[in-house]
Amino acid sequence: MESKSRLVILALAVLVAIAAGAYIYRGGSSSEAPAKVETMSEAPQSEAVFDAEDKSTPSQEQASDTPSAVKALDEIVLGDPNAPVTMIEYASLTCPHCGAFHNETLPILKKEYVDTGKLKIFLRPFPFDGVATAGSMLVYCVATEMRPNFLTMLFERQSVWLVSPEPVKELEKLARFAGLSEMDFRVCLKDEAIFNGIREIQKAAHERERVQSTPTFFVGEDRIEGNQSVDVFRDVINKYVPSE
Repeated sequence: MESKSRLVILALAVLVAIAAGAYIYRGGSSSEAPAKVETMSEAPQSEAVFDAEDKSTPSQEQASDTPSAVKALDEIVLGDPNAPVTMIEYASLTCPHCGAFHNETLPILKKEYVDTGKLKIFLRPFPFDGVATAGSMLVYCVATEMRPNFLTMLFERQSVWLVSPEPVKELEKLARFAGLSEMDFRVCLKDEAIFNGIREIQKAAHERERVQSTPTFFVGEDRIEGNQSVDVFRDVINKYVPSE
């Protein structure tokens, strides 16, 4: 009976996330985001969420200006906060190409730029469905210092929990590794402040930085869309690394 009750609660939590999180902003009005979660083989190079007409790159000031919601939730930072170069990533936890970036490309960039103190990465959520929203909320519910590692774990295990018939139940299992109890898990998925904060980050990214697909990255004046080759990232980052 307890197991059945737990599943009911989890299902309700997902429905709440989907109902509220499936609406993404377009120029002040709302439109329904894709509900389909694509498999690795079906997904395009990046997960398109918007059909924005203007794809021009925002100015450095605009892209680096921290949305108030990010400040409220605390920025998730990979690397030394004082590193001279900043890369901002917008990603959805159910986006296969976001997973490919985190599992294949990011480890190389981390070794070459993050671990050497040249680059810090701001990891910002841009969920395009209810399950991704639930996962993003969980990231903000773990201890601050554990958030980058927990996010890494979610992407590493994406091929397992994403294809599960009960993905939120699988997320609960992973959350336990990050120190969240069953009660913590339930409370987290009902936290309106975190939920609204994530939606505001997403809204600001679309309206101010014209983010319309995941993953999308900003480094200085440059914008990178999709999981490009590591050399594309190197070329952009190297433009901003101070000469020694």
